[in-house]
Amino acid sequence: MTVLKLRGLFGIVKGTEKCPLEVAMDPKDQVTITTTYDRWQTRNHQALVEITLTLKKEPLRNVKRYQLASEIWNYLEDHYEGRGQYTIAWLLGGIFRTTLVDTVPMEQ
Repeated sequence: MTVLKLRGLFGIVKGTEKCPLEVAMDPKDQVTITTTYDRWQTRNHQALVEITLTLKKEPLRNVKRYQLASEIWNYLEDHYEGRGQYTIAWLLGGIFRTTLVDTVPMEQ
């Protein structure tokens, strides 16, 4: 989140900066609209890169289908901050996938 804010991409990720129209209502405005649209798309791709580079293998597989950084962010929020039974199922799954070793305390 900090890196996204630092790079000015957090508005795109949270969905407050919506994708502008690709086609102008007035043909005279098309150059401006296209420039704005292309700039937004570039920033969206930058946000996608920032997010996906921080992910491990398992969540990365699940976010490849999304085209918008805000969609990935929402998915990750639901996945990691889950609600109710989903959180319990995710935590239990982590227990069963974890390798226990004598050198690491189980309390964590």
